[in-house]
Amino acid sequence: MFKILVFVGLILTNVAPAVAQNTLTALGVTSGATVAYSVRQLSTSYTGPLMRIRNNTNNNLYDVWPDASGQFSTTSVISTANPSGTPGSKNGSTALSTITSSTTFTVAIWYDQSGNARNLTQTTNAYQPTIISSGTIQTESSKPFIRFYATIGTGGAPSTTFNSLQLASALTTNGHVSVVNKFASGGDGFLLGHSNSLYYGWHSNNTNSKLFDTYASTSVENGNVWQNGTSVTATNAVFNTSLGINTIQPQPANSGTAWDNIGRDRTYHHTSGGGGYAELIVFASALSTKERQSIESSQGSYSGITVPAASAPTSISGTS
Repeated sequence: MFKILVFVGLILTNVAPAVAQNTLTALGVTSGATVAYSVRQLSTSYTGPLMRIRNNTNNNLYDVWPDASGQFSTTSVISTANPSGTPGSKNGSTALSTITSSTTFTVAIWYDQSGNARNLTQTTNAYQPTIISSGTIQTESSKPFIRFYATIGTGGAPSTTFNSLQLASALTTNGHVSVVNKFASGGDGFLLGHSNSLYYGWHSNNTNSKLFDTYASTSVENGNVWQNGTSVTATNAVFNTSLGINTIQPQPANSGTAWDNIGRDRTYHHTSGGGGYAELIVFASALSTKERQSIESSQGSYSGITVPAASAPTSISGTS
């Protein structure tokens, strides 16, 4: 009996702890996301901060929690960030407005609300995107917006000046990608980027307004694409220079869809000109029509983007 108990104990001590998957209640879906980032609270189960920001003047770091309406604002409660990189505890009632003044703040961490703790981070100050400029929260359609800037290489030359937020390791299986973003007019960028020069599955072409260029992977080009809730072929998807919802379901999900950051792509096509993101959600597999439409409806309602009404259930003869 003693040997059996020891054996069972060894098994239990080597089992990885379960990850608590958060239901994205704001989006009306039950499928568990791989990652979920936003300027608003996406899950009532997620009680952590939305992001960690850095004061460009003195380099002080603060975690910022959702305000009473569930978004990033001047009334959001802040706390001094934990140096370890993990979210600190929400304590006190100090508002973001007490530290902004005329200061610029950049994003050091965009916290993952999925429950998987895959935060997007940037430890190099110069590479951090902007959320507050000279005391003013950056917005699109009156909602918070993270802006990315980069130097575009002249004549195709590489550029090492960019903003990006990085994953600890690349996500290689991406069955449903939902992005609320915009690119700057005349700017550059991909929806999802990779730091490895061999990966460019999400390749865009700003010169011909293509969201996915011929260099994009076949999984992306053969996938299902919706822009602001309307189905389009991947080759006709536009490089959106106004705030929009891009929904992509690559086929297959695990080939040519790898990404490890937003803002940077290899050495050329970094997001520039103040384009950027308000929300990014990824699921490992394609969602049902109902769940996709529920996400788009929530994003459209929050961001002031018009999307088609959800389709009614199909009627079956002999049933109601």
